[in-house]
Order: sequence, then C-alpha cells, then structure tokens
Amino acid sequence: MIIRYIGHPFIDVGVAVLTAHAGKSRPEDVTAEDIEAFITRALDIYITPAMAGFLTFSVFSNAPFALVQDVKKPATFPRRRDLLNRYFHLWQLKPSDPILVDEIVADAGELCRFSNDPALIRVSQQFIPMIPGGNTYNFFPEAHALLPISGWCLLALLAMPMAMLTSKGKAFVVHSYDESLLLELTKKIMAKNDITFQMQGLEKMPNYKNAKTHLIEALLMVAREKPVNTSVTAYHFVAGGASPSIDIIPLQSMVIEFMVSASRRYERAWNEITFRAQRMEKSSKKEEEADADGVKQIIYDDLNYLYEDLFTLPANAPTFLRRYLLRQPPSHSKDKQDPRHDYNALKEREVISWDLIGLFLVKVMHMDKERLEAIKQFGDRLARYIQDHDARVYGKLYNSKGDYEFRRELIRIANAAKEKSAVTLIPYDEFIKVFFIEDEVGDRVTPDSGFGVHADWRLAMDLLIIRIIEQLSNDWIENNRAVLEATEKESE
Repeated sequence: MIIRYIGHPFIDVGVAVLTAHAGKSRPEDVTAEDIEAFITRALDIYITPAMAGFLTFSVFSNAPFALVQDVKKPATFPRRRDLLNRYFHLWQLKPSDPILVDEIVADAGELCRFSNDPALIRVSQQFIPMIPGGNTYNFFPEAHALLPISGWCLLALLAMPMAMLTSKGKAFVVHSYDESLLLELTKKIMAKNDITFQMQGLEKMPNYKNAKTHLIEALLMVAREKPVNTSVTAYHFVAGGASPSIDIIPLQSMVIEFMVSASRRYERAWNEITFRAQRMEKSSKKEEEADADGVKQIIYDDLNYLYEDLFTLPANAPTFLRRYLLRQPPSHSKDKQDPRHDYNALKEREVISWDLIGLFLVKVMHMDKERLEAIKQFGDRLARYIQDHDARVYGKLYNSKGDYEFRRELIRIANAAKEKSAVTLIPYDEFIKVFFIEDEVGDRVTPDSGFGVHADWRLAMDLLIIRIIEQLSNDWIENNRAVLEATEKESE
C-alpha cells in the first residue's frame, strides 16, 4: 500500500488510524479492502450532526461535506455522504483521472507538499488544518493559492479526526515520531471515541476538558505493555471560526522516562501520589446545561493535577518536586476540589519515597548523584541525632530563614554533637558538596573559601528536611507530636 509515515503530525495520525482500524502493526500492510472498510464506517460517523459540526468548526474550516448550515438537516445527509465518499476515494486516482469533486486540479508534474508524491488537487483550510483559505496567496509556494496534495495524504487527513478528542471546543491530537508508540496511543484514543460513536442522538461531541490527563493515562497504559522512551507532542487547535489558534504541547522524553520508571519501580508510592493528586468531587461523566441553542453536551471532567503538571517539566521542576514529592501545599487561594492544599510531609510520610525523589532529581533535574548521596547521608545522621539527643533541632532547621541561618544552625548542631558524642555529624567535604559550588558561579562567594553558594540551596534544605522526616521513627513522631505540630504552626 502507498500510505506511510512521513513525519507530519496530522498525516501520521491519519495513517495510524487507518493502520489501527485494519488491525495491522505497519501501514505498509494495510490493503485496499482495509481502507474500504474504514471508509464505510467513517461515512456513517462523519455525517452525524455531532461529528460534522466538530469537523467543520475545529478541524476542516467549513468543509464542503459539512457546511455549517447543513450539518443538522437530515435532508442533506445523502448528498453530503456521497460528496465525502468521493473525497475519501481520491487516493485511488492517478493525476490524469477525472477527480469528480469541485476542486482545482494540480498542475502537471506538481508534487504533494507533504509526501513529495505526484499531487492530485490543490486544497485550502477546508481539508488542511491551520493554513490560509482558498483566496489567500501569502504563505503559499509559487505564488499560487491553495496547497498541492496527493490523494493518499488527503485520505490520511480525513482519517485523522477518528483519533482526536474534543477539548474545550478545540481538537486535541497526539503525535510521536516513535511509530509503534503513535499507533498504540492512537488505538487508546480511538477506543474512547468508539464509545462516543455508539451513543444515539448525540448533537455535540463530548468535551474532554482536561485532555492532558487522558493522554498521561493512555501513556501509562501503553507503558505496561511496551517500552516507552521517546517524546510526545499534543496539538490543541481550532481551525475555524473568527480566531483560529493552536497550542503545541510537548512532553519531553526525560519526563516520560521518569514517569514510566516511577510507575514501575516505585509503584506503591507513585500510585498513592497520583491518587492524592486527583481533583476531588469529580464526576467522570455529566451533562452540561443546555447551551443557547438547547444543545446538551457530555463533559468528561477528570483532572489529575500531577498529570497536568508533567507538561510543565523540566522548566517547572523545582515546584513540581516540592508539590508532589516533598508534599508542600500551594500558596494560592484554596480550592475545595484541589487536594493539594492538604499536603503535609509529616502527616503523609507513607507516600514520601527518597528513591522516587532521587529518580526525579537525576532524570529531570540532572542533579549530581554524589551530591544527592551526600544529602541522603547528611539527613540520616541528622535524623539519628534528633531522635537520640535533641528533638528541638527539627524545629530549628524547619523554621530557618535563608541559607545563612540554616547553615549556621547546622554548624551549631555539629558543635553540640561533637561535645556530646565526639561524632563528626557534618563532615566538611559533605557540607561543601551539599551547599556550595566551586569558583564564583553561585549567588554569593565566601571570601576565604572561593566557593559560591549553590543557587538551589533551598532545594538542598528541603531535601534534608524530607530525608529527616522519612528517617524519623513512628514512635519518636508519636512521642513528639506536640513539638512537631507547634513547629508547623510557627512556620505558617
């Protein structure tokens, strides 16, 4: 067969749809009979008011088979179905064959701008999302309006919406250059749409309000069956209306690698953390109030804050780390449905995993493993000292203001420990590795040492506190609960 992956997101998703529908693992194995079976099913779906309305507004701007004024008129269905059927079958034609549709024929020798195959017709935004209309000459090559396209690429574009989600009035489509991953993600999204297509009398496509949450769920499902170690990009766009727009939403490979490794290697902690990031009082499906035209819409409002925030990485890594892995609540105004306002490291010790934290620091934040190990050993000794000698130390460290005060408190604790047990609580090399970097790279430089303070000294401080909390015994915490609660109250 002629269909193949070419690296263009919209074309590739359409190819994946055709491959998935055929039950094949490679587009090269898709047959003409497989395509006919797909077309037969798609014709029934694309002519319905819900799908046609979605296509003409969000995907193909006022496509001829889904004109806005026709999508809800049953009398137009046979004519529209026949027209769409002709477009679907253009892939079979040669450049010299009559096209039987009202489109401009490509010039002799003209090549498809997507596949570099011989072009069949020239089309505009009615079939290619996010390009200009038919009367616009700017941004088109050779000073021609419209864009030349081959019949099979048009088929792929027309197949693409079967693997789209409708999200907040826009189309949400997912692409990866890993062909096997793209195929599996396409299957997951098509399965969601299959549920929609089986609903009778639907006038509007369901709204997957938080489509990124659904994408992460699909990725984790795929990761249970096959290795996933590449990037993914989502395209959230509306091609029609007065203000066409597109958001390109990347999910980097390092983030996916962290997420997959965490779900496999630290399953209990990961599952508990993600469960506690799910928006409360959610309903997996509900009906929205009818709009001005009396049309109701099913809304899927599942929202996982952690899943959504994965898309902010690695730029927002420090906040992500503190929020979900170190259990620090947000400072913004409280939302009753947001469970993160109740995060508390001391009260949620069972979901804190130093190994999971370390995985994030190495995979996403690229922290030096030696520095991470130094923080771990540092925290272990401090926890033992707090339990065996001085419970007040926890509060003093927890409520320290600024890097200087925190380090001064550590030095005082080290001196006290030396007097009590002759044990070196804070070795010099370890202290330097945790808080300082060589030369004048840091925020400040101590005149006598030539070392600069690490720009992320607060992160080191937070990690030390978390390691201490993780290592404190349950009995000690129970016996000192009043002191610990007073410490937290003082910090508010």
